[in-house]
Amino acid sequence: MSSFLLQPTCQFPDLPVIFSSSYRTVDFYFESDAADGFDGFSVEYKAIDDECGQIVPATPHGEFSYESSKGLTRLNQEHKRCRFFVYAKEGQPLEIEFTQFNFPSTDPSCAQEFLEIRDVGNVAECTHPACSTKPKTPTNIRYCRKNMPTRFVSQTSVVQITSSVLLSSQYTSSFTISYKLLDQCNRTVTFEAGSHFASGRLTSPNYPNSYDNNATCITSISAPLDFQILIVFKEFRVERGEGFRHRFPGIGGNNSPYWRRGGWSRFYSSPRYLYSTACSYDALKIKVLEDTHDCGYLATKINLNPSNSTISDQTFCGFTLPPSQISKSNLLDLKFTTDDSMTHGGYDLSYYSVKPILISTKNIENMFYEFQPNYERSGAITPIGFPSAYPNNTIQRFSIRPPSGLFCTFKMVSLSLTSLPDVDNCDAADTLRYKTVIATNDGGDEEHRDSNWISPCILVSVKKFA
Repeated sequence: MSSFLLQPTCQFPDLPVIFSSSYRTVDFYFESDAADGFDGFSVEYKAIDDECGQIVPATPHGEFSYESSKGLTRLNQEHKRCRFFVYAKEGQPLEIEFTQFNFPSTDPSCAQEFLEIRDVGNVAECTHPACSTKPKTPTNIRYCRKNMPTRFVSQTSVVQITSSVLLSSQYTSSFTISYKLLDQCNRTVTFEAGSHFASGRLTSPNYPNSYDNNATCITSISAPLDFQILIVFKEFRVERGEGFRHRFPGIGGNNSPYWRRGGWSRFYSSPRYLYSTACSYDALKIKVLEDTHDCGYLATKINLNPSNSTISDQTFCGFTLPPSQISKSNLLDLKFTTDDSMTHGGYDLSYYSVKPILISTKNIENMFYEFQPNYERSGAITPIGFPSAYPNNTIQRFSIRPPSGLFCTFKMVSLSLTSLPDVDNCDAADTLRYKTVIATNDGGDEEHRDSNWISPCILVSVKKFA
């Protein structure tokens, strides 16, 4: 429900007063007490054509824009709201990306000036495998300021976009979106440094529902020159192959580099340590591409931090999370292929682009990875190389920036940074810390509010932080 067009009132200094709704339904609520009675009120109403907003039938690819007008006249109605509906005639979900966004607001909670996006279609009319399988209350997601909204994938075939601006504002609000039907799985993610897509989230087709049979889906990631791409898996459920690798816990614990091979029937004994090696059925193949420019060089680019945590061409299947690895170049392909039999939930991963920098502190050279901020509503973070040993002499910094009005909660599910007996003293070992950041009113600069060391250095049980 939209906020009040008219706040609770008992009189107006000047009549008549005119209000315009943002939707085809208006609710009036009148309340009287046990004291004196008066003449009451009289309201006249009529249907009018929308001054803004529209209904957009979705095409395979499309785009539309909106910009509010400046208005300094004082009116009894404070806000102007416009509603846009994008719908798919064939009952398919929609993928929406914002290419331009600016909604000035002094309130970071986006209470007055905002853009709101929600899933409003009928679940029964959505026929795609990625559609929701049961009715649920639509979730409102609000954005404001200059924080670009993240990619939105609907679970029904109708998406509602509502804009709210102040009629007396000296500023204009605007957005431009591109949309497409979720009817194909091939996609290309190209971005520049500082883009809201420089880090993000990728999922298999139809996720979290099962992927399709007999499909080949290619996702290409193209970062700026001299950048690298870190892939971190949050979930991975792909049909198992004919063989598996088993991390041998007796040598080196969970970080053991020693593996043994077993038969397919042993898969269910300890799934935490198993993943398939012969991916004969469904598989995700990660391929690092070589880029060249005028000097024809990047194909022989020097690896500034050589370790086993850099991605070469690898293929994964099974139910165990693939390791978190970083590419050697700025181009990466993920090829997901399926056969005609079993299907599962697929994969959910976060990617982070970075331009590594070699820095020297106290006569020690460290590789500094300042990963581009991630604006997604959920994801996963691990160091390079997880769950095996991470590279030495590195500084890895991640920045998570949820949409305006939302806060971030994270759950620590694994933590092992030292084998020293004195685990309460993190200064004696590798360290992990988190810091809360507050955006300024103009949405630009940031102020660091506090800093907390996570201690002890070895996690005994799952912990949640906010």
